[in-house]
Amino acid sequence: MAVRDSARTTAHVADVQAGGRAAATSAPIPRAPSDLTPQDLSRPDPAPRARQMAPTLSAPRPPSRGRRFPFLWTAIAVAACGLALFGVRYEIPRQVDHYPILPATFVAELTAPATLDARRIANVATTGAGQIVSLPVEEGDVVAADDVLAELDPRTNRAELAAAEASAASAARTVEMARAELARARSAQERLAREHQRQTSLAGRGVIASAALEASADALAQAQADRDRAGAAVAQALAEEKAATARTDVRRTLLDESTVRAPFAGIVTDVPVHVGDTLATGAPVATVVDPASLIFTAWLDEASVGAIRPGQRATVTLPGTPAETLGARVLRADRTVDSETREFTVDLVPDMAPSHWAIGQRARVTIDIAAREGALATPTRTLAPRGGEPGVWVVRDGRIHWRPITLGGVSGDRVEVLDGLSPGEIVVDADRPYEAMRVVPRSSEDGS
Repeated sequence: MAVRDSARTTAHVADVQAGGRAAATSAPIPRAPSDLTPQDLSRPDPAPRARQMAPTLSAPRPPSRGRRFPFLWTAIAVAACGLALFGVRYEIPRQVDHYPILPATFVAELTAPATLDARRIANVATTGAGQIVSLPVEEGDVVAADDVLAELDPRTNRAELAAAEASAASAARTVEMARAELARARSAQERLAREHQRQTSLAGRGVIASAALEASADALAQAQADRDRAGAAVAQALAEEKAATARTDVRRTLLDESTVRAPFAGIVTDVPVHVGDTLATGAPVATVVDPASLIFTAWLDEASVGAIRPGQRATVTLPGTPAETLGARVLRADRTVDSETREFTVDLVPDMAPSHWAIGQRARVTIDIAAREGALATPTRTLAPRGGEPGVWVVRDGRIHWRPITLGGVSGDRVEVLDGLSPGEIVVDADRPYEAMRVVPRSSEDGS
C-alpha cells in the first residue's frame, strides 16, 4: 500500500512540473519599465493570476506507523492465543474421579458362561407299541413317583395276558396229572419191590421155581421204568408251568407298562406327544427333572484347569428382568478339554433352585479361585493401555502421568496390580487424559 502511495505522489509531482512548464511558455515575457507604454501601464498585471494558477509542489507524505510494521501485530496475536491455549490445557485443573490405591483383601475370580442342567433327569419312553388313550400331565406339572404320565391302549396286552394266564393254568393242571401218575407208578413199584423180595426169599428155601423169581424181577423192573417215566413227565410239566408263568408275568408287565409312570418325583419339562398318537417301542413320552439335582455347567479356558477345586464358592447370575443371583459351589471339573474350543466344563451346584428355570437356560458364573491379603487393586475403568501394554494415570503434584503396570487376577470391577503402583498413590479415571494434565477430585455435586 505504501508503494502505491509513493507512485501516486511521483506521478502527481510530474504532472505539476509539466503544468508549470506549460504555464511558463504561454505567459508573456515581462519588459522593463522604460519599455512600457501608457497602454501597458493601464493593463492589469497577469502575474498574480499566473501565480494563482501555478501549482504548489509538496514532498510525499511518509507512511503511517501502523503500515510500517504489518506483521508485528499478527505475531503478538498468535503468541497471545498460544499462551491462552497453554493456560487452558496445562493450568486450568479438570475435575476427574480419584481412586486411592490401598492394600486390602483381594479375591481373584473367574467368570464364564454356563447353562442349566440336572444330574437327575429322565426321558421317559414306552416299552411297547400302542396308541395313547390318556395323557393326564402337561409341561410344568409337578409329579410324584409312580404318577401316571400317559396310558396306551391296553386291549391287546390285556388279551395276550389272558391267553398267557390260560396257558399257565393248563400247565399247572398238567403238572398235577403228572404228579398223580408219578404217585401211581411209585406205589406200583414199591408193591412189586416187596413182592420180588418175598419171591426171592421163597426161592432161597426152594419153595418156588426159578421161573417165578425171574417173572417177579421183570415185573419190578417194569414198575421202576414206569416210575422213572412218570418222574420225567412231572419235571417236564413243571418246566412248562414255569415257562407259562413267565409268559404270564411278561404279559402282565406289558399291560402294566401300557400305563407310563414317573420314575421319581420332579417336574415335567417336556411332553412331545398327544392323545391319539401311535407310538413305537421306545418312543419318548415325557421328560421329568428332579429340581433338587439342578446344576450349572460352565465352560472355562484350559489355562484355568489348575485353578478349579471342588467346594470353591461361586455366584451364578441368571439373565432376566430383574436378573437373579444365586450362591453356588463347585461340584466337579471335567478333565477332558474340547479339541476345538480348548475349553473344559465345570459343574456347580446352586444353594437353591432358581425361582424360574428351564433346562438349557443360559447364565454366567463367577468362581472365587483365590484370596490374598494386603493386595493392591484398581478399578478396571482406570486402565489406560498403550500399545497393548497395561497402564494407569497416576496423580503427582496435582498433575497426571501415565505409568505401566503389571496386572493380576480380576474380581468384579477391580483388577489386581502386581507391580507398578505403591500403597497410597492415586489413580484417576479421566476423559481424554494427556501427560501433565492438572486435575482435582470431582466434587459431590458432579456425581462423584
